[in-house]
Amino acid sequence: MVERLTCNQDVVGSSPAVGSLCVIIMDDMSFLVVANWKANGNARLAESFLDVLSSQNSLSGGSTCSVVLCPPYTAMPSLRGRSCVVRLGGQDCFAGVSRGCTGEITAKMLRECGCEYVILGHSDRRTLLHESDSLIKLKAESAIGECLIPIICVGENREERESGATGRVLLEQCRSCLPEEGSFLLRMNLYGL
Repeated sequence: MVERLTCNQDVVGSSPAVGSLCVIIMDDMSFLVVANWKANGNARLAESFLDVLSSQNSLSGGSTCSVVLCPPYTAMPSLRGRSCVVRLGGQDCFAGVSRGCTGEITAKMLRECGCEYVILGHSDRRTLLHESDSLIKLKAESAIGECLIPIICVGENREERESGATGRVLLEQCRSCLPEEGSFLLRMNLYGL
């Protein structure tokens, strides 16, 4: 299933912004709020965040809004199983099964931590780590194989936007990085929005 995305804003923690926030409008017009903490925060902050969200009546019961918290991996064990109000997501996963690749986390490991979602193809990883569309597709297939829902990020950079190539870039990324089977969410991060 391909979903539609609206806004991308900073998530404000105690003082500095801890990451990014996106709101995905689902086909049934419910909302999925995804909080990507990037390399910020810790287990204590994640637990406090969860406590605040759990106390909000608007996020319990028959609410049309679901929250996916994507904290640093080190915070996940303290959140596992603590609440049905917030769902857990990973910020990335390895493109395959474990082959002894130092520093990587597999989709299976994320699932074992209680994750239901994983962010893939984030502009940080595309830009800083030079991740390709084909690698993102492999990661998405690995995630789907472990019953995770990939949130696949696509979008153009400033130069591509200014040259009028946005449509071509988005089409090429979708052709190259979206899995052919399984469910996923598509996050379109258009430069300047």
